[in-house]
Amino acid sequence: MKTILILNLLGLIFVSIINTLAHAENETLSIEILGSSSYSVIGKSFPIKLLKIKSNLNTESVYAQFIPACKNSCPLLIVSDPYIGINWTGELVDRKWAERPNAVNGFIHADDDGPGYDPKTSIGTIWYSNISPSNIAGVGAPFLLNQISILIVHNRFYAGRNLKNYYEDFIRAANATPLLKEVNTNKIGFYGNSLGGYVALNGYLNSTIKPNAIVLQSPLMDLESQSNYLDTLPILITKNSNLLFEYQKFFDPFARRIFDFTRGTPATAPDAFHDYKIDNFASKIQTPTLLLHDTWDTIIPFENSYKLFNLNRKNIFPIWFMHATDIDFNNFQLGHNQSSEGLNGNNTSPFIQLFFFKNLKITNFAPVLYYNSIDLTAAIKQWHGASQRGQDISWLKDRLVDFCFSPRLLIYDLSPAAIHGTAKSFLVRTLENIWGIKKSEQEICDFIQNQ
Repeated sequence: MKTILILNLLGLIFVSIINTLAHAENETLSIEILGSSSYSVIGKSFPIKLLKIKSNLNTESVYAQFIPACKNSCPLLIVSDPYIGINWTGELVDRKWAERPNAVNGFIHADDDGPGYDPKTSIGTIWYSNISPSNIAGVGAPFLLNQISILIVHNRFYAGRNLKNYYEDFIRAANATPLLKEVNTNKIGFYGNSLGGYVALNGYLNSTIKPNAIVLQSPLMDLESQSNYLDTLPILITKNSNLLFEYQKFFDPFARRIFDFTRGTPATAPDAFHDYKIDNFASKIQTPTLLLHDTWDTIIPFENSYKLFNLNRKNIFPIWFMHATDIDFNNFQLGHNQSSEGLNGNNTSPFIQLFFFKNLKITNFAPVLYYNSIDLTAAIKQWHGASQRGQDISWLKDRLVDFCFSPRLLIYDLSPAAIHGTAKSFLVRTLENIWGIKKSEQEICDFIQNQ
């Protein structure tokens, strides 16, 4: 079983190819281990393998970090990482970015390796950060500690290429998982956030490896809709020219990576956008998919996620963070939420953990949910407030029922409140403190299920 992690290794250890796999027609995949390290948390140590995945049909290699949580046949999460800087590939472009000033702390730079970049006309800048293994490893700790391994696929946005290249990386990495002896290919999950959501989604739609569960958080999905959204920004932001320019600088590198792939805009190359429209792929999602989105998202319109949900309610399971007002484009900053309130890592992580635990069938031991009781309770209170405003939170019932997927599920509170115990005890406190409903741990799951 495995979890999530990212790593930067300064010294490269080159090892021979460990295996090859005949994939789709005429394609053979192979994996080479470029280096290794380890990650420790709560007294447990996990090995890290830096992988180079090669195809006989593509001269570009795929780079991924693999963190096995056990030695044989464990569940696996495949995580799309579009942005993080890595310096262990041996490629000149990675070395160039890693050697730029302040690479470890992160810096903003011209997108000078991006497709279509012109130093005279391209206004876009990108953020680059070469992140240490320990800083990234903590993100994966809740999964590693529950015997779920992680394969992180690096797209290296700073190195250029386009959106199709990114999801092809993900596909090759997924299709190569049978080469990893530690992986149970019958228990796999896909995860992607923002642009990573687009990568994971299209990886799912095109890969021969089909996961048991998918989680998409604030995902880019519909390329035509997103392109049209960028065109409307001057209409939406009319009173703040500086803010409009910040939006345009941010989106310029993304637009060039879209149009490099489609060879045109929706107006000039409409056929290229056909397969990437929600109307045309919604029904193809046949795997349980948790879809998270905030209505105050100013990067990717919430309406796209809601449309996907409406077109495929059988397989799409939403978590919406709904606000009392619409987006104020003349004052809101760029982001998938606004800092004042909204979806964040602390109030989404518990639901993401539970969704994977349930669908990967982590039931052969007592799984532990790591959460922040203060942030999670605050989010549920805000959802309760949304219901009092007349907004639909009927989807929340199923997410609370997920706390009941295993009678042995325990919770570990990372907040100062340090409220540990059983998952059912959290539900009991939540219903009593927020809804004023008193039920015992023996009653709580049936009560919520029957609402």
